[in-house]
Amino acid sequence: MTKIVPLTVEEHADLKIMPTADFSHLKDQHILPLVVHEFVSVSSDLPVVFVKVGENEQLVPMAMCGLKPGDNLVVGE
Repeated sequence: MTKIVPLTVEEHADLKIMPTADFSHLKDQHILPLVVHEFVSVSSDLPVVFVKVGENEQLVPMAMCGLKPGDNLVVGE
């Protein structure tokens, strides 16, 4: 069974979260879906656009990373 313990500097000083450095899986996507709390940070670097999606054409916020499908200008080769 899992034992929950509080984090302490003494016991957990070497504990780290490894950042994701490989975004190559996104290199062929020119728009990426966003959630509301990402708008401010994303909009300082990329245009935020709204795209009609699905049968009911619901507007979904997206970050625009390229001008044509399959061309992401943010994620390199």
